[in-house]
Amino acid sequence: MTNDQFIEILESRQLVPETVVRQLRAKAAQGDSRVTPKSILKYLVKKELVSRAVAKNLLETTLTVSAKNESSILGLVPPPEMQSPAEKSAKPPKPEPVLTESAEPTGRTRKAAPVELEAIDEEPVVELAPVGLLDDAETFTAEDPVDPLGEAPKPLLTETAPTKPRGLRTSKTSKSSKKGKKPVKKEKGKSEWESPLLLIGGGGLAVLVLSSVVLWWLVFREGADAALKKANDAREQGQYSVAIENYKAFLDNYPRHKDFSQAKVQMNLAQLWELAESRNYGGAADKAPALISNIENEPAFIADPDKPQEPSAAKKDLSDLLTKIAKGLAEQAESVKNDEVAQERIKQINTVLELASNTKYIPPALRRDAELDDVRQTLQRVQTKQKREADLAAALAKMDEAIKGGKPAAALAVRADLLKIYPVLIDDKTLSAKLVEASNAEQAAIKFAPVKKSALTEAAPTAVVAELALADRRGPAAAGAAAAPVTVQIEGAVYGLNAADGALLWRHFAGLGGNATPIMLVSGNVIAADSQHSQLVALNAQTGKLVWRQPLEGKLATPVAAGDKLLIASDAGKLYVLNQASGELLGEVPFSQPLRVPPAVNEQGDRIYVLGEHSNVYTLSGADFSCLGVYYFGQAPGSVVAPPVVVVNKLIVAINSGTESSTLRALAMNERGIITGELSSQRLAGLVMT
Repeated sequence: MTNDQFIEILESRQLVPETVVRQLRAKAAQGDSRVTPKSILKYLVKKELVSRAVAKNLLETTLTVSAKNESSILGLVPPPEMQSPAEKSAKPPKPEPVLTESAEPTGRTRKAAPVELEAIDEEPVVELAPVGLLDDAETFTAEDPVDPLGEAPKPLLTETAPTKPRGLRTSKTSKSSKKGKKPVKKEKGKSEWESPLLLIGGGGLAVLVLSSVVLWWLVFREGADAALKKANDAREQGQYSVAIENYKAFLDNYPRHKDFSQAKVQMNLAQLWELAESRNYGGAADKAPALISNIENEPAFIADPDKPQEPSAAKKDLSDLLTKIAKGLAEQAESVKNDEVAQERIKQINTVLELASNTKYIPPALRRDAELDDVRQTLQRVQTKQKREADLAAALAKMDEAIKGGKPAAALAVRADLLKIYPVLIDDKTLSAKLVEASNAEQAAIKFAPVKKSALTEAAPTAVVAELALADRRGPAAAGAAAAPVTVQIEGAVYGLNAADGALLWRHFAGLGGNATPIMLVSGNVIAADSQHSQLVALNAQTGKLVWRQPLEGKLATPVAAGDKLLIASDAGKLYVLNQASGELLGEVPFSQPLRVPPAVNEQGDRIYVLGEHSNVYTLSGADFSCLGVYYFGQAPGSVVAPPVVVVNKLIVAINSGTESSTLRALAMNERGIITGELSSQRLAGLVMT
């Protein structure tokens, strides 16, 4: 036992005052080898700080290996009292103070120094008997204290020579000891821990610990495998929420399990599958980047554990999953009506396609390219639709602004530009409604504008000096046929022929750019549109000589006779009114769109029906050329190339609806001859041409 341990016992049992304990510790801390627990105890007995009974008890229970000592260690022997009951009643003797200075002659009291632990020589090894120590037969003799710095002090605790000594024995055999009684000698080099009992007990303890570890491992392994199987079974049965919870519990409880990586991968994929199976494709697309990032570096995701050179099964599962999400998003984007939702779906589709194209996640061999290409095509359609709808909204706003500003023609121009980019919008209801609004506003703007302009009688300047027309006539003349002239137009030239024998009377070149047909007037003049000089000409039917010419704007359609007047439609958006006999320009009716086909006039000559290039049919008065009504017909640009025909109270219009088909549509009129609606249409085979 060390000095500190012994002092600790004295302090814990409160055998000496605290001041003495501090002094003892300070002395022991100096490292003097002569200070031992026994010398400390002798000093305390000598200074009457510890009673003999207490010293005896300490020797038996603390400083000697004995049965009482074992009982003390186990806590079976109560700690010794500071004093016996007899000593408690008696007045304790006053300890003899150690003086630090000599008495002065003046008789002043000398100051007592604190109790000091004297330095002592290491006495011979004393063996303490297990019993009978410090009994009444033994006495302590106190030697005078010796200065620690002086000569070696004498032992503080000595043994008297009783008749039958029993207390203290030196290491040398005492003469008073019993014969045959030898001190127990400790074998050199051996420790008390080398006892056979301790070795056997230690081995048994090691076996017990090892068995416990093995048992714990078996129980741990069995519980972990069962938990993982439960999660896998739930996932395979489509119970993804249950599987996710079980995977989470497994990952929390078994972080060192060999299948930890596999469980982590399956838990993240299960979260995506749960969203995809519930058709929450938007939520799956939003969470996919983070969930995939959680597992992209996991060994169970990177490669197959059994076949490291091949992609893992998790990557194939992810490929199927991303394809399903992309297809679902594409379907929703194409069918949704809300533009904001559609835009969000487009963004999510691009995110999923980007993930599916990442070779770190999906190797090319596992990518389902055909299905992803279908998704890309759908995405392109949706994006086109989104742009078309955005452009439509902008066009409607512009049309509305033009209508309110009194410029319906500008509104129709906006519509025409939009249809060039998106022909499919020809039947759009919102655009049609805005067009009707523009047409109604246009009606007020369509007014006859009188313009007086005389015709010219001299030929237009030309670089041609002379013309020669050749014809190869075959066969006899027709019997009984009148010798009246007829006209035909072939490849830009107007020919005058004799109706009786087909003889060539004359030839007039009218230009290759036009498709108007010349007409014969009652007066005997031929009216033809000359696209070469952008003019209307009147030729003598017998000779082909110029009667008059009237320059006009735009590409001219076939002239139409209305009483004593001529009506000529122009792609400049004007309907010209001329006098038949003189060719004088009387005026014009402006429209908001080009006019490419001739107008139709009813039998009475009081109603004129004009088809615009697209959308509208206009009803004009034959008397003053004012606009009586605008009907939204909805014809596409370029779909009508033949002039309409008035039959009783119907207007028949042929519309080329396909590359090899056309449709006849009949428009009804009210009692005033104004077009108000449409009858059933009849589909015809072949195209209707002018």
